[in-house]
Amino acid sequence: MHTNPVIDFMMRRRSVLAATMAEPGPTDADLETMLAVATRVPDHGKLEPWRIQILRKPAQRNLADVFTAAFVEASQDATPAQIDAAQQRLQRSPLLLVVSCQPRVDRFEKVPHIEQQLSAGSVCSHLLIAAGALGYAAQWLTGAPAYEPRVKAALGLDTNADIVGFIHLGSVTDAPRERPRPVMDEIISEWHNSAD
Repeated sequence: MHTNPVIDFMMRRRSVLAATMAEPGPTDADLETMLAVATRVPDHGKLEPWRIQILRKPAQRNLADVFTAAFVEASQDATPAQIDAAQQRLQRSPLLLVVSCQPRVDRFEKVPHIEQQLSAGSVCSHLLIAAGALGYAAQWLTGAPAYEPRVKAALGLDTNADIVGFIHLGSVTDAPRERPRPVMDEIISEWHNSAD
């Protein structure tokens, strides 16, 4: 049994469904701490290819309007329930962070695109960990809004940028239940060079 508090926390960490989150969201001081933690990630070449945008409720509504308009145009036979669901997707939590990867194309030879994206993904993961460590609920989502060009444009992102995560933050209303975890023997192996 581990007694290391960091390991103990990581073994208990769970995402919380954004739809179940409640106020309050993070305080400004806690958010600042989360953002400082989030940017301490592996970053080959020190390129900082990631950006984080903070969306409070009015901004969430504005971005939701952009996505919903695009959804309705692409799905003209959508039901009112589907349209309402589209409108709510980006408004489920007290605070929303949009993490994007703005790749340095000029550095692809030394730092390939995937490495820059993985660094941005690490930002998302660090945000979840920092939020949980500070007692907040957090969930990392993508889905259709992450791939909608009009959402990217509304956020001021370049066409070659990728939204790698919508990080929903709030307070826990019900403790999340544990979910099945991988069977270690099925996903982990030790490789041996056959020439040995």
